[in-house]
Amino acid sequence: MIKNNFQYQTISSIDFSSYKHIFVDFDDTIIHTSYANFLAYKKAVYDVLGTDIIYINERFTHSTLLQLENNETKLNNIMKLKNQYYKEYLPYTFINNHLFNILNQADDNNIILVTNGKKERVELTLKHHHLQQLFTYRYYLDDNTKYTNKYINALNKIALQNTTVKLEDICIFENDDMEILHAITNGFKPNNIFKIQTKIYEVQI
Repeated sequence: MIKNNFQYQTISSIDFSSYKHIFVDFDDTIIHTSYANFLAYKKAVYDVLGTDIIYINERFTHSTLLQLENNETKLNNIMKLKNQYYKEYLPYTFINNHLFNILNQADDNNIILVTNGKKERVELTLKHHHLQQLFTYRYYLDDNTKYTNKYINALNKIALQNTTVKLEDICIFENDDMEILHAITNGFKPNNIFKIQTKIYEVQI
C-alpha cells in the first residue's frame, strides 16, 4: 500500500512525466529490513548483556537500545556486533515488489536512493537483492557531513552535479512520518510525497 496526500491507497502506476528526480528511502521503503535489523540487534544484545529481547511490531533502533542499556562501552560493543551480524540475516530482508514495479515505469527519471543508513550496510543489502543499478545516485548517512535532513543533503549533492533542481520536480517515496514532516518543512510538496506502508515480517529461524 502507498499513501499519497496522507490517505493509503493501492497505486499501480504513477505519471512520472512531471518529475525529474525520484527520491526513494531505503529501510522499509524499497527494501523491508526491520526484521533482519532486529535479529542482528537481538544476537548482539544477548552476546553483550545476556538479555533476550522480544520482537515487537516496530523498528528496533539505537533509541530502543538506550532503554535497555546506557553504558557507553557496552552500547558501542552492541552496535559493533550488530553491524557484523546483520549480513547473516540478509535472507530476512525483502524487496518491496509493488514499489519496485512502479519505479520500473520511470524510464527517463533520475531515481535517487536517499537514506540515513550507513553505506556499508545499505550497499550489502542492495547487492544481495541485485538492486544497485536501479539508482542513478545513492546518498547515505556517511555522505552527510553535517546534521541536516537527508533530503536537503540529497539536493545539495545534486547541485554539485551542476544540475538545477526545483522542489516541484521531485517526488519522494518514504515510510517514516518524521522524515516526511522534515521534507515538507524544508519545502517539498506534500502532494509529491508517497508514504509507503511498512510491512513487518517475522520468519521462524
